[in-house]
Amino acid sequence: MNHTPSLTDPPPQSPDALRCYRHPQTETLLRCSRCDKPVCIQCAKRTAVGHRCPDCLKTQRQRAYNMKPGDLLRAGAVSFGLSLALWPLCSLLLGLLNFFWLLPFLAAFLAGGTAGGGLAQLIRQVVKRRRGPYLRWVTLAGILTGGLIGVILGSLLGIPTWRLPMLLFVGVTLASAWPILR
Repeated sequence: MNHTPSLTDPPPQSPDALRCYRHPQTETLLRCSRCDKPVCIQCAKRTAVGHRCPDCLKTQRQRAYNMKPGDLLRAGAVSFGLSLALWPLCSLLLGLLNFFWLLPFLAAFLAGGTAGGGLAQLIRQVVKRRRGPYLRWVTLAGILTGGLIGVILGSLLGIPTWRLPMLLFVGVTLASAWPILR
C-alpha cells in the first residue's frame, strides 16, 4: 500500500532538521546571528547584522538604555513647562498673521518643525543624551498636557487659542520631536 501525500498532510520532517528553540515543533533554517540558536521566522527579528532571537534582542536593548531614575521626571517637567509657556504665545502670534489665509498655516508648519526639533534637542541635553524606552512618551505627554493647560490659561486671559493653524503647529511639533527622542 503506497500512500500518496495530499495537500493537507503535514510535510515530512527529517530527524536531523533544526528546530526553533522556542517552538520545538517548527523546523527552521535560521540561526541567531549572535548566539547561533535555531530560531523560526516568527521569533526571529531582522537587524542590520542578521536575524536575532528574542533573548539576544532583549539583552541588547537593555544595554542600550542607560537612563537614570530622575531623567524621565526632568524630561517631562521641561517639556511641560515650555509647552505651558509657549503654546499661548504661538497661538497669539499665529493670530496676528491672519490677514492672509495661507500665511498662518505656513508659519504654523515652519514653527512647529522648529519647536519640535528644538525641544527634543533640549530634552536630550537635559537627560545628558541618555536613552530610555519611555523618553518619547513622557516628553510627548509633557508637551500635550503643558500645551493644553497653556491653551486653557490663555483662553482665560482672553487669548484666542483654539485656531486651526494651532492644531497644525501641535501636530508638526509632535511629529518632529518623535524621531529625535529615541
